[in-house]
Amino acid sequence: MGILSDAHLRMMGKNARMQMMQKDKEFVQHLYDIFKPLGLVGSEPKEYKYVNKESGKTYLGYQLTTCTFVNSLLGIYVLILSFSTRE
Repeated sequence: MGILSDAHLRMMGKNARMQMMQKDKEFVQHLYDIFKPLGLVGSEPKEYKYVNKESGKTYLGYQLTTCTFVNSLLGIYVLILSFSTRE
């Protein structure tokens, strides 16, 4: 389920987690800094490389994945709540 142009919810049965891939390192770090105190993420953002098969160009980006939520509805609610309480 797409929620942002660079993020999606991954459903695993009744469980869900959000994964975001962005080229803006500061934005991904900012989201991590918001989510970490709420217990929504475990590991820090990871760098990844993407190769466009048509052009052969390599792109650099950053990936942030939340923890897996046992109850997907609760997880979605917590994610939406965390966005609405941003500074």
